[in-house]
Amino acid sequence: MGLISSRQGSGNYLTGDLSKNIEESFAMMFMLRQIDDIEMSQLRRAVDIQAMRLAVRNITDDEIEELRHIFDKYMSAESNNAVFLDKEFHFLIAKYSKNGLFMTINSALSEVMDKFIFKARSLVIQNEGDVITVMHTEMMRSLLERNEEKGILAVNTHYDIIDRYL
Repeated sequence: MGLISSRQGSGNYLTGDLSKNIEESFAMMFMLRQIDDIEMSQLRRAVDIQAMRLAVRNITDDEIEELRHIFDKYMSAESNNAVFLDKEFHFLIAKYSKNGLFMTINSALSEVMDKFIFKARSLVIQNEGDVITVMHTEMMRSLLERNEEKGILAVNTHYDIIDRYL
């Protein structure tokens, strides 16, 4: 499980990097085709729904401003940078949920998510235009309004669109 780290010439050490352990496990599972894009989307949807629910309840005005800053950059970004900002937007929502495990999961999925987001965004934009940006706008609006129901609907619609092309 990656709880022991071996360093040549130095010995073995106990490690407590849960995020790294999860990251390596997911990367291996993808490589061995034990999980696929749909399963990744389902996991992200589950985490994002609960993160949105908690973020609506817990986000501060200062955190909304930080998220708005990333959102504004996302809205004016070139497509390559939009992938990074898309991930950062979801990452901040998880952070503002105040649930440390959501942060751990998002950190662990970071590398896998880069490829997933790039692929999903490309397929959706190619087929439907940039409707993902519309859903991000709805997510942002729900946080500004502190509207949990609207936020969950936006997250679900976001993943419904993505799942059509995976």
